[in-house]
Formats: sequence, C-alpha cells, structure tokens
Amino acid sequence: MGTHPGGRRGGGLLWVLGVFVVAPTGLEELTGFAGRSAATTQLARSAGVPAVLLGSWLVVAARMRAGRGGPGRC
Repeated sequence: MGTHPGGRRGGGLLWVLGVFVVAPTGLEELTGFAGRSAATTQLARSAGVPAVLLGSWLVVAARMRAGRGGPGRC
C-alpha cells in the first residue's frame, strides 16, 4: 500500500486499492511552505466554506419545515 504499481512513489500521490489518492497535507507542512499567517487563513477558509454551506442548508430546511402559510394551513 502507498506505492505505484511499478513500485515508485510520487510526491503526494499514492496508489491505494487500485486508484490514485492525493495524500493529505498537514498544518505543519502548510505552515512551513506558506508561513503561519497564510496557513491560518487557509485553515479558516477551509473550515468556513462547509460551515456556511451547512448553515444555509439548515436555514432552508427550517423554512421548509415551518412552511409559509400555503394550502392546508390555518
């Protein structure tokens, strides 16, 4: 596991269960590459986008659950 079928291992690219998988990078590696400030910004963006999408989805779900006075409501 973790090597190319030919026995080679690429930088960040792994061969796992018959498919290529991009190896996850850690915060330490990102900090070393881009600096602490850029790593913190990237982490905030990476966490913020799914949080905004989840929040939007929950708002839509709550509005659907509450209804808007359509047919059948008193």
